[in-house]
Amino acid sequence: DWIEIDIDNEQAKAKRDEISEANGFDELLYNIALNTWVYGYAVLRSRKDNEGNIVIEEIPYDYYYPQIEGLFLGEDPNKIYLISNINETLWSSIKQKAKIQSYTKQENWNWLIEYGLYSVALDGTQYTLEKELAPAETLEFLNIYRFDNRKVSWKYLGNNDYTDILDLLEEVNDRFTQISLQFIKHLN
Repeated sequence: DWIEIDIDNEQAKAKRDEISEANGFDELLYNIALNTWVYGYAVLRSRKDNEGNIVIEEIPYDYYYPQIEGLFLGEDPNKIYLISNINETLWSSIKQKAKIQSYTKQENWNWLIEYGLYSVALDGTQYTLEKELAPAETLEFLNIYRFDNRKVSWKYLGNNDYTDILDLLEEVNDRFTQISLQFIKHLN
């Protein structure tokens, strides 16, 4: 399987190729496919760096928390959290903190992005904002892309490698458990 992006505009094609090459996009997708194998997913985010270049980066799946309650299968979440936990040591006591970037879908279909440093309660259930790390920002599109790496239909699955040797495996199992001797002894 592959991902194909079809663009009619030649200038847009050149820009796509430039961004893809600068970020090693083909290699990134290949590594995602290898690491997630048949099941799993990868999360990519696009953003601009300080020089204005578009950067595509993989978000670790354990940082990605989409809020999916009340959604139907295949619907995009209305709120997404990217959470990275930090342990801070102060006078021999450890305080757990988290950097949280939240993406919230607005009524006008824009996305509100908020980014802050939160202190985490000891039981891990409550987050309290300590400091805003960046001013809130609104985007017209979601810059987080989830690539599901799973087969969606049996017609796309390959043949089982063990189908041809299943009879032999059964015989090995029977001989190992000495059941085959009983089968031969009591054929009728």
